[in-house]
Amino acid sequence: MSLRSFKQYIELLQLSGLSYLVTDFNKINIKVEKNKAEIEDDNYELSDHIVCSPNTDVITDEKFDELGLYKLKDKIQDCQKCGLAKSRLKLVYGEGPQTAKIMIISEGPGAEENITGRPFVGEAGKLLTNMLAAINLQRSEVYIANIVKCRPPKNRTPQQNEIDACMPYLQQQIRIIQPQVILLLGKTAIISMLKNTHPIDTVRDAQPFIYQNIPVWVTYHPAALLRDKSLKRKAWADLQKFRDFLIEKGIKEAL
Repeated sequence: MSLRSFKQYIELLQLSGLSYLVTDFNKINIKVEKNKAEIEDDNYELSDHIVCSPNTDVITDEKFDELGLYKLKDKIQDCQKCGLAKSRLKLVYGEGPQTAKIMIISEGPGAEENITGRPFVGEAGKLLTNMLAAINLQRSEVYIANIVKCRPPKNRTPQQNEIDACMPYLQQQIRIIQPQVILLLGKTAIISMLKNTHPIDTVRDAQPFIYQNIPVWVTYHPAALLRDKSLKRKAWADLQKFRDFLIEKGIKEAL
């Protein structure tokens, strides 16, 4: 057993609820050497050339299919790369299965997310759940992440240096999950991911886009729909097109 496989096995035991382990390590054959790929896999700053597969030889139970994401979460839990860490209660890492075919990316955590450490748990979260249900998607089958993982003070728009600090983490999540399609919610996510600064209505008319060979769709942030109910009709039109795309590409079965 390699050191890498052994570490994964120990993490599996820990995730299953085991608190301690007694064994004779003289009976365990562990190869200590690491190859170059394994070293790079541990360095999440090298985001341009990290590739993490969701498949491993050790983890087979779906309950533990997020081990790769857990590793990254543990790595960045105490991140101090920008000023948002000073007012952070909980880092909002992301939520959903590593095997998700659909990834939803929004701006950043709000007040309730900052308390719970989970994305989209407030009123906007309830609306997002309903929006997904309207196109036959369960929240549990998509992966939800944000451009920044800590709440900006008073829910202001993240500053560019804050976005730059967090983007390598998001890019790594994308590499681990390998989604078949991405849905961006709101202007900040659109600008950060697509570098498109046009008004959102103009961007909507030109979709879908491509990010790292992944099709990308866009629509309004649920919080914007709560503030301006007139946008709901446009958002519904976006969701219908998104649903049709999922069906066409075989990502989601038709109703």
